[in-house]
This record gives sequence, structure tokens and C-alpha cells, in this order.
Amino acid sequence: PDSAEMHIVPVSAAELFEENIACWTQSSQGINFSCAASLAANQVYASRGELSAADFLTEPQKVMSLDFNTAGKAACSEELDFLISRTGLCHGFLGWFKMRLAQQWLSTSPDEPRTHWSQIYLPLELPLELRAGDSLNLKLLRPQFGDWTWVTSHGGRTFRNSTFLSGGLSLDSVKLSRQDQKLKLSPEGRLAHFVTTQLEQN
Repeated sequence: PDSAEMHIVPVSAAELFEENIACWTQSSQGINFSCAASLAANQVYASRGELSAADFLTEPQKVMSLDFNTAGKAACSEELDFLISRTGLCHGFLGWFKMRLAQQWLSTSPDEPRTHWSQIYLPLELPLELRAGDSLNLKLLRPQFGDWTWVTSHGGRTFRNSTFLSGGLSLDSVKLSRQDQKLKLSPEGRLAHFVTTQLEQN
């Protein structure tokens, strides 16, 4: 491939939201799992099947284009404004990419024939009621090799989700996410480097 594009659209996807987010708000066997709902809402979900059932609340927009011949990094920092054309509950965003091979474009859009790649679902923690004519703002951020963050704004309210908040964090994992972090070998890596160096010298 020599180039690619990313596309995204706000969607109404009640079944998908129920299966992955809302299910954690229900107690089971006397145990309250509601604290996991926030973690689940900060995940990015990929699937080739159920994501295609999501209903678009407006026209998709292109997030970014990437020319593989000239691109020096793969970071993302984009802001999009959607004009909602269909009244409904917004449960998050559906994203996909298309990639050019020679003169042929391959797309993971739900409107295109299925490939072995999938769309992705970026959820909201709580559904957002939208009406036709509303404006919806989305900021999509990801430093190179970092976590995805999606910030949604509507009617004076802002909702922030990030894969950084989707699980337990260790000090080492936080350090690795820093922009100025310099990678270094772990003890196991230093040992492997020493052994291979000795073998090469012999």
C-alpha cells in the first residue's frame, strides 16, 4: 500500500453499547460491577460483525490521510465538527480506514464488502441524546505509539475518553507513554544482548 485514509462517524448502536458498556452497571450474584463501566467505556472495540449494525447519525468524515512514501510519523491530532442529520441516541463513534494498493482502494467501511480487517467502536460512557440539526464536536488524539483519546463536546458539555484509562497503570507503563521517554533494554534484554555479542565475537 502507498496511502491510507481514516474515517469516522457518530453512531446509534444500542446493542453494541449494552453488550460492552451498560452490562457492567448491572449486579450479578450479589456483586456490583459498576466500577468497571468506566474502564469499559475507555476501550476501543474491534469486530467485523456486530459493528456493522450501528446506525449513522450523520455523514462520515475523513479524519486524516497518510502517504506512506513521505510520512515521517503516525501521530493523530484532529478535530471534526459533525452536523447531526438524524435524531437519536449517540453511543459513540464508528471508525474505519481505506488503503490503496496500486490503483485499487480496499476499505473496512461497513458499506463495503467485508475484509479480514474490521471497523472500530469508540464508545461514550453514557448515551448522548442528539437531534437533527445539532452540532457535535470530536477531537481525536494519539501520540505516536501512545494511547487513543477521544473528546466529545455537545451543548456545552464535554466528555473525555482515553485508552490510557482503560486498565490498571504501573509507573513503568506511565513512563513509557511520555513523549521524551528514551527506550532502554530491560535486564533480560541486556542479558540477550551480552550473549549475542559474545557469540558474534566467537
